[in-house]
Amino acid sequence: MIDIIIPLYNGEKYINDLLDCFARQRVYNFRLIFVNDGSIDKSSTILDMRKKDYDFEIVVINKKNGGVASARNTGILFSTAEYITFVDVDDFVTENYSEFLEEAKKKDVDLLLFQSIRVKDYDSSKYEYKKNKKYIIENVETDKIIDEFIVNPTRYGVYNLLFKREKFQNILFEQNLVYYEDYEYLYKMFASQKTIYFSYEEVYLYLQRFGSAMNKFNEERIYSLKKIEVLLEGLKNKFQENIYNKIEKWTISRLYWSVLWQSIFALNNYSEFKKFYQRTNGKNYLKKLIDVPFFKVKLTSILCLFSPKIYYYLVSIFCKKRTKIVKSKK
Repeated sequence: MIDIIIPLYNGEKYINDLLDCFARQRVYNFRLIFVNDGSIDKSSTILDMRKKDYDFEIVVINKKNGGVASARNTGILFSTAEYITFVDVDDFVTENYSEFLEEAKKKDVDLLLFQSIRVKDYDSSKYEYKKNKKYIIENVETDKIIDEFIVNPTRYGVYNLLFKREKFQNILFEQNLVYYEDYEYLYKMFASQKTIYFSYEEVYLYLQRFGSAMNKFNEERIYSLKKIEVLLEGLKNKFQENIYNKIEKWTISRLYWSVLWQSIFALNNYSEFKKFYQRTNGKNYLKKLIDVPFFKVKLTSILCLFSPKIYYYLVSIFCKKRTKIVKSKK
């Protein structure tokens, strides 16, 4: 059995679609654990009405609002299944999601990292899969996973994990982070393993919604980065020296690069961007990225170090159509 933990806060408009998505699964080897984190809408009522409509078990845990990390921790500690994974209420999974996880279980994996797809909308007909599909799940060295994670940290979230409950139930989310709690949690999971099972199967659909929390620019992100930096120092002795050196040098700087990119579209003009860049000591972060093994990040970091003004206008002109960042109000 797999416990799928779903943190829930005012998600009434997403619940029915997500439940119907799980109803289309080929294998009912799971239990949905919704952790209602103090919702003030009709989320709890909808779940109570619909949880008897399906052939899989739905559990609802009601708690006071404490944030997504607190909700996930509640679900982890409540779980009794052999395996645990996570889903966000406003996302979807492919029809072969549970079938794929079942194949991973057969390999007796301790920890599995799989892929997700970023989509603008959900249409089940776009994600049809052949029956009797063969899934490639490989056991790889942890340092290779970390190399990929450092280069592109936004590619993975905790919804890309499947893990054995008995082995990892004592690893919980840091509840004092407003942002990036996923990354701190992932590093703690990686630190416990010399090898990790890995698959390129894209079975999770991450919906990019305009105005979502991840698309809102907030300087609290910088404070969260500083907190993560301190927390990662506590993992120093759990990684090999060469691996930790990469984590120390590139992880926070790479996340800062993303925040700086967001600030271009969130702030109102170059003057505001320049002040933000200087106030947050941007040079110190970007200097660490001049040898990062990701060409786009390396090139734009060097450009910004050379001329923040040129960087600002080039990004704002050529990348505007791709952004979903919410503009700050004057």
